[in-house]
Amino acid sequence: MNKREIWAKGEALAKDYLIKKGYIILETNYSTAYGEADIIAAKGRGVMFVEVKSRSTLSYGNPSEAVTRAKVGKYIALATDYMRRLASGLDVRFDIIEIMPDGAIVHIENAFDANDAPKYKKRF
Repeated sequence: MNKREIWAKGEALAKDYLIKKGYIILETNYSTAYGEADIIAAKGRGVMFVEVKSRSTLSYGNPSEAVTRAKVGKYIALATDYMRRLASGLDVRFDIIEIMPDGAIVHIENAFDANDAPKYKKRF
């Protein structure tokens, strides 16, 4: 399987997982000048921005370890822009969904927040 196929399969698995957990998918591959959010989902009064990371091997670590400080900053800027268009009072959360080589799904809720952008370090 090539990288594109791994990426597409991972996003499809993450999307199905979230739907089964009761989330409503608002956007997939939402792109702005700030970057791209793999999935934007909602549940109750919350909006969740999800970075999906898939790996075919763990030789280079867990998938979430590929989320860098720059990526966190882009997600926060993207979310700020997106939320300006929605009703106020909604909770915002940033999650990472890892798709492991064996197909297992690891959902890291509240993986980072807006305060983490300047100081973010790999911590998973």
